[in-house]
Amino acid sequence: MENRRKRAFTLALACSIALTGCGRAQASQETALPEDTQLEINENIITEPAAEEIVHGSGYICNDEATEKLVRRFADPMDFSGSVLVAKDFEILYADGFGLADGPGSEALCADSVYAVGSISKQFTAAAVLKLAEEGKLSLDDKLSTFFPEWPQHKDISLYNLIHMQSGLERDFWNIAYREYGYTSMDQADRFQLTPHKELELFNLLYADPLHYEPGSEYQYSNLNYWLLSKVIAAVSGMSYNEYLAENFFKVFCMETAGTDYPEGIVPGHYDDEKTEENASLYTGCGSVSANVFDLFKWARALHGGEVLSEESYETMTEKGVGSYCCGLVKEGVVLWHNGQLNGYNAYMSYNTFNKVLLIVLSNSRTYRFNGEHRDLPAEQLASYLSPLLK
Repeated sequence: MENRRKRAFTLALACSIALTGCGRAQASQETALPEDTQLEINENIITEPAAEEIVHGSGYICNDEATEKLVRRFADPMDFSGSVLVAKDFEILYADGFGLADGPGSEALCADSVYAVGSISKQFTAAAVLKLAEEGKLSLDDKLSTFFPEWPQHKDISLYNLIHMQSGLERDFWNIAYREYGYTSMDQADRFQLTPHKELELFNLLYADPLHYEPGSEYQYSNLNYWLLSKVIAAVSGMSYNEYLAENFFKVFCMETAGTDYPEGIVPGHYDDEKTEENASLYTGCGSVSANVFDLFKWARALHGGEVLSEESYETMTEKGVGSYCCGLVKEGVVLWHNGQLNGYNAYMSYNTFNKVLLIVLSNSRTYRFNGEHRDLPAEQLASYLSPLLK
């Protein structure tokens, strides 16, 4: 029954797009905002699957037939593999899985399937920092030297700079390693990215790299900002970053499948149909969380519903810095969103503050075939199509 639950999103792209998240060396791991790519829906190829083709897996929810019909209209040769949840006013309208976990003969994906969510992790880190600020344990005005006096090179960087992507730091560790270790090929950078590293090595590597600009003067998306914030959270809270999230968020909001460091049980990731590896040590705080769509729904409901932060702290989290970046979220008009990308995963979550539509898309494949080419999945384009129709 390989094809029993394969469905897809028909996305006719005007051009290629780079998603935010943590990824492999050959492709840019994260860009803060999507390129000027527009989704064009070709109505001639939008089809309705026959009733006998509709088979739902564990966790399937559909309280609204119109929403299900809308999501299913994207069935086409792309063979989407992952899970989707749509909610309005924090009521789930639709949740289901598509495709297979690991190719022919593997189990079908369902709404309960657990994925690495890439840079969606950043909003957990940002919320943790703001929660600790509420408790008077830190301030966004604090400098890095307050927490790490043994590494004074970047003493002028504040937590505000880090959380708003204005620090001047390099994008990823592998970018620095490529220069510092004298790599001559991207294969060497790939091997670095997949090798476990001790925290001290990463600190030394990070602080050996000069800043790209004066802190606070520009915007540049960087995973290293949130990796450093995870170390600040640990230093201030007296527990590891993983423990902090588990105790203060996952347990409190009953996120039963949520975890960190890519635990066993998450579905395997894929790049161009090949199974991939991931290295959580490079992405603590910036891309190390895993969950299913239901747990991300619980998190979004708590975060945007006022259960995680005070009203003042939530306003801080959703206020733009330079450009459209807030604190672990991107703000464009009335929509708050972030996407994520690892070697073999794609993720997207958006919340429309006007019509209260929440969309979560998780995939265990980084690439899909468009017009004969493998390209990164532009999940946020689905939101641009769905949100106006779910008023």
